[in-house]
Amino acid sequence: MNGFSVASLTSTCSSISHRALSTAVEIDELRKQSPSSDDAPVVKELLFLGTKLLQFRQHTDILQECLGTASLISPNLQEVVVRSLRQCDTASAVLEKQIKRLHPQTLDRVNPDTLSVFEDLLVAYSRVFIFATQLLSV
Repeated sequence: MNGFSVASLTSTCSSISHRALSTAVEIDELRKQSPSSDDAPVVKELLFLGTKLLQFRQHTDILQECLGTASLISPNLQEVVVRSLRQCDTASAVLEKQIKRLHPQTLDRVNPDTLSVFEDLLVAYSRVFIFATQLLSV
């Protein structure tokens, strides 16, 4: 037994997807409550992060569907998907916690570069998920 379970992976995908949506909604609420203008650098970066989260969610949902319907998954791909989903699950939990700690009145103190690091992380995992989805669809 190599620890591979399609049910476990689809459950992890679902968890990541729900967390991405929840975080995007949280960002939208922060923006609405913030006294800062939508033109403020941190607000722009937050809006972009929210958009990236929704795109990332789509890629996660597609991967979940492909994992559930795949008739065969190679051991090498299993290893990559398991490792990627575990790491992504942890990273998305950190992102969610960090966003939930923000307050509308203190957004101007947030470094926008920090948010762009999370955006880059979402793009990287999206690429891995897209590639895995393509391989599962062959």
